[in-house]
Amino acid sequence: MQPNPPLAPQNVQPARQEKQNPVFAILGTVFGVVLLCILLAGAAGLGYWAYTLNTQLTTTQQQLASLQSDYNALKSSNDKLTSDYAKSQSDLTTAQADLKKAQDQNKSQQANMDMASKKVKVIEAIFWNKQTDSAIESLVKATNDSQLLTKWNKLKLSTSQSNALDFGDYLFSSLYNNLK
Repeated sequence: MQPNPPLAPQNVQPARQEKQNPVFAILGTVFGVVLLCILLAGAAGLGYWAYTLNTQLTTTQQQLASLQSDYNALKSSNDKLTSDYAKSQSDLTTAQADLKKAQDQNKSQQANMDMASKKVKVIEAIFWNKQTDSAIESLVKATNDSQLLTKWNKLKLSTSQSNALDFGDYLFSSLYNNLK
């Protein structure tokens, strides 16, 4: 047996082809081209914007690197100045202590010089001016040297040579010590 040939469909109508209006086809094409141009212009603008941002980013990064370098240099200078300031403060403290010590020494030397001057006046009164015992005694008392006054009183009471030598020896040795 032979196969039966396929049957042709009945009542099948051929597909309808609708005809498009040529105005709509032209408008659709123009609209598509315009939309494509707008998209291309937008993509170009976006690319330009990205390029501009990248350039600004590069410039900002260079400025940041420069500022960091300047900051590091300033920090280094600040650290050096801080160290120098601390050393200067230490030097100032040392200088002030040295000044105080020198002032104290000066006061001590001045007191010694004043005492020596008073003792020289006693020597002048005895040997050069030949003053009275009461005038000499007032000069001895002005020295505020209790040992000198004690030796003077002994000399006044007894004009022995040993009392005179004892008084003179103490007067000149104490004067020497004041002048050291």
